[in-house]
Amino acid sequence: MTPPAPTDPSPLAAPDPRASAALSPAAPPAATPEAGAASPPAPVARLDPLLPCQAAAPALSGRAEVRSCAPHPAGGFAITLSETLFYPEGGGQPADHGQIGGVAVIDVQRVDGVVIHRTEAPLPTGPTTQAVDPARRRDHAQQHSAQHLISALALRSFGRATVGFHLGALDATVDLDGPLRPGGLEALRAAIHAAIAADHPLRVIVVDAEELAARGARVRGLPPALRGPVRLIEIDGLDLNTCGGTHVDRTGALQLVQLFAPEPLRGGLRLRFRAGGRAAAALDQHEATLSALSARLKVPQDALLAAVERLAADRDAAARAAAALEDDLADAILTAHSGALALLDLPRAGAGLVLALGKRLAAAPGAAVIGADSLLLLGACAAAGPAVVAALSAGGASCRGGGGKGRFQAKGGPWSAEARAAAMGCLGG
Repeated sequence: MTPPAPTDPSPLAAPDPRASAALSPAAPPAATPEAGAASPPAPVARLDPLLPCQAAAPALSGRAEVRSCAPHPAGGFAITLSETLFYPEGGGQPADHGQIGGVAVIDVQRVDGVVIHRTEAPLPTGPTTQAVDPARRRDHAQQHSAQHLISALALRSFGRATVGFHLGALDATVDLDGPLRPGGLEALRAAIHAAIAADHPLRVIVVDAEELAARGARVRGLPPALRGPVRLIEIDGLDLNTCGGTHVDRTGALQLVQLFAPEPLRGGLRLRFRAGGRAAAALDQHEATLSALSARLKVPQDALLAAVERLAADRDAAARAAAALEDDLADAILTAHSGALALLDLPRAGAGLVLALGKRLAAAPGAAVIGADSLLLLGACAAAGPAVVAALSAGGASCRGGGGKGRFQAKGGPWSAEARAAAMGCLGG
C-alpha cells in the first residue's frame, strides 16, 4: 500500500495545519526604510490558545453550549461550542470523532482559531453534551507518541532528523532526512523495545517563548517573533519536542511498535510503523496467516520459508518444462498442417502454445490461431481481427484486442463452439 503524502510534525500549540491563518501580525508591514536606517522589528506572531484536549490529562466527556449551527460545505453541519474536548486535525494527526448531543461528529477542523465540528445532523443552540470516541483517541495517541519515540531515537542513535509524519488509517509513517547505517533498522527496533520496557513517563510542558530556547527542545517551524504559550511533549530522559497532538502518558502504554522495512524517499528514508492496538491486531493477523500456511503446506512455521522456496523452484521448473512441451507441440501441429493458409482452432491451447505457433508462422502469408482464451492473427488474416472479435463476443464471452502491421492479438473467453465456428468463418475457414 502506497501510503498518502506526509505532513510535517506540527510544533505549534495550535494543532491545525492551517495555523498560519491564526497568526496575526501586531502591525501592518512598515515602509521600506531609508538607507542607513535601522530595520523595523519583525511582526509579532501569537499562537492560538491551547485546547482542553492538549492538557496533561484531558477529559473525554463533558458539557458545553452549542454556539452556532450551519450547513457545512462538505455536507452535514458545522457546529461551534463554547468549549470543545475534541482534537482538530493537524500536525499529521487526524481529528477526533465522537458525539455532540447524541449526534455523530465526523470531522473537526480549526479555522482561523475557531474549532469547527462537522456533524451528521443539526443541533439546536444551547446546553449540550459532548463525548470523544475513546478508542480512536487512544489509537491516535499511541501512534503519535510512537512517532515521537522513533524520531527521538533516530536522532540520538543515527543523527537523522524527522522531516515528515503522517498518521494514516492503517499505518503511520516517519520521514527521516537520510538513510540508516547497515544494521540500523535492527538497532532502532531494539532501542524502541527497550524504551517501551523502561516505561518512561511522557509529560505535557507549557512554556513561554522566552523559555523555549533554554529548554533545548527539538523545534521546527515556529515563527521567529513568537508570543504566547508553547506546548512541549517530554519523554523522560529521551526527548523534548514542540507538539500540539494527543499522547499516551508513558512509553509502556505503547505496548508494542511494529517497524516495517524502510523505503527510500528523495534522499531520505520513510519508516512505516504501527503501534499499540494496531500492532497487536497485525501480529494476530500474521499469526493466523502463518498457521493457515503451516496447515496447508504440512510443515511447522519455522520451516515455511524453506517450503515456499521449494514450491517456487518447482513452479519455475514446471514453467520451463511446459514451454519446452509447447514448442514440441507447436512443431507437431504445423507438421500435420497442410495448406498455404494456416487456420488453427485449438480450444485447449494456452497462451504459451498460441505464441509458440505464432513464432513459427511469422513468415506465412496468412495465419490464425484461436486458443482457449487468446488468439493471434498474422499476415493477411490480421485485417479480419475486428470481425473475429465481434464473432467471439457475440457468444456472450469477452474478447478484446487490437493490432497493426500484419499482427492482431486478443484475449477473453471462454468462447463457445458456435462462436469459434463463426470466428473461423470470418477467416474463410
